[in-house]
Amino acid sequence: MRRTVVEVRRSGGSPPSSPTKVVSCYVKGILWIPFALRILTGAAGILSLVFAHGKVTETSVVHEWWQAILPCTIVSGIFCACTSVAVVLWFVGTVRVVAMQREGARGATNTGSDGLIRLAKATMGTNGWALLVFLFLWLLGIRLQHGEGIPLIYPLTPLIVLGSVHVALATFLVEPEVDSVRSFGFGLSLLVHSIVFVLTLDSGDNLAATHWATVFIPSWLTYAWVVSLCIIRRNKILQDMIEVEGQPDERAKARLQELRQLIKSIIGMGFWALAFCTAQVLLVLRLTLSDAHAAKIGWNVIFVPALLGWIAFIGPAVDPTASCAQRCLIELLSLAGAQVPSEELARQSVTEASPLLGASP
Repeated sequence: MRRTVVEVRRSGGSPPSSPTKVVSCYVKGILWIPFALRILTGAAGILSLVFAHGKVTETSVVHEWWQAILPCTIVSGIFCACTSVAVVLWFVGTVRVVAMQREGARGATNTGSDGLIRLAKATMGTNGWALLVFLFLWLLGIRLQHGEGIPLIYPLTPLIVLGSVHVALATFLVEPEVDSVRSFGFGLSLLVHSIVFVLTLDSGDNLAATHWATVFIPSWLTYAWVVSLCIIRRNKILQDMIEVEGQPDERAKARLQELRQLIKSIIGMGFWALAFCTAQVLLVLRLTLSDAHAAKIGWNVIFVPALLGWIAFIGPAVDPTASCAQRCLIELLSLAGAQVPSEELARQSVTEASPLLGASP
């Protein structure tokens, strides 16, 4: 009987003794999907920032705010569609594995169940996350298009649901199922931001008299939390690297490579927080100062740190998450019966498990 990916791992990464199959161009193309989505997401964020800059400076063809977020909305829809296909692929692979096990020994029906459950959590959780983000951007575009006739609570409801789910998961699950500290902080930040924005922007008060520095208190706390967490985890990872460097086996080398990737991710995430915080501070100053002083803070000065922060986020900061997505895709294709490159499968066998809801720090 053919073995699943989990069985290959347990046997030391050696594939079943069968004739070598040629990897199709179709499969090779599918393996590029995580990288393509990452590039599209980065390009959409940059394009939205450029459109927003053109809107406030009146120097581009974009005249409405909903047009500025349209690139992000489109890419989030593509991302949601891809994760939906991943869920279907998991169902196909699960049916295939169960059918194969029924044809074999009776006692082998539970072989690989842990791997199937882990993949189910990863694919369905990511699909739900992508769907909520898409709904938020889509509803936000409708709100920006039709104005205050649509309460802000409607577009922010998906973020409130997403934040509540993250807080609940951090409360009831522990590592390696989920990164509890990061999940709780992320969920709490979404909840507080959503509540503050609804109370402020839907109150009907004059926004010109709004104390923006107070409104953005959740943002200041989020940036401080991210930077503090990056510093703490950087020190912990450096200690782990010292312990692993003295071990000569292949698993230690793979672990060392993973730790180096996490260091780069932490640096990128910290730079993102500092850059976005700088841009937001400059934005608050422009909104609160008098017209004469606000004119000294040009929109270029505000958008450049935001642009650099976004590049750092979509670059090194999400590297571990992209690697985790690549590994999940390889396992899904293997479960569905596709022939994946042998070097990718061998790399899988020496890589330690990552949290189901993300691998970045």
